[in-house]
Amino acid sequence: MPVADLKPCIVRRMASSKKPVKTAKPVKSKPKPKARAAGTVARVQPADIALADATLFDPLTPGEIADALRTLTEDRRLSSMAKVGRYRVICSEPLVVKPPHWMAGHRLARVVVYDYAADRTVDACVDLDAGVVSHLELTRAQPMLSRDEEALAVSIRDGR
Repeated sequence: MPVADLKPCIVRRMASSKKPVKTAKPVKSKPKPKARAAGTVARVQPADIALADATLFDPLTPGEIADALRTLTEDRRLSSMAKVGRYRVICSEPLVVKPPHWMAGHRLARVVVYDYAADRTVDACVDLDAGVVSHLELTRAQPMLSRDEEALAVSIRDGR
């Protein structure tokens, strides 16, 4: 049977096969979105603004930083880092996630640590409300300098 005689979406049984084989379906085109007039701006949903919690953007308190670091070192994936204890906290900062992400509205901390014993950088997101490590990334990349290391480098360069 010539290929031109086959109709789309019809199941045919091939002579050499016991299973039915489907032929290709025609592609349906999606309607194009309507273009906005020049100079118009997309509207922001007032409900999103009304429900936003401005305290999520506040700097981390020393207690929150300690909780984030404790949660991170107690994680079983980083047990070797906690046992040896040769690591440096490069930065700890608040992290805010937009809806509809499941962590939106949670108090989050981003913690970057360099593990000298394993020669790796740990970049983690700690959910301070739940007390869990919600994201963990381990890389061999060199981390950014901490503020202390940067100040030391500047003082050496200036000869102080």
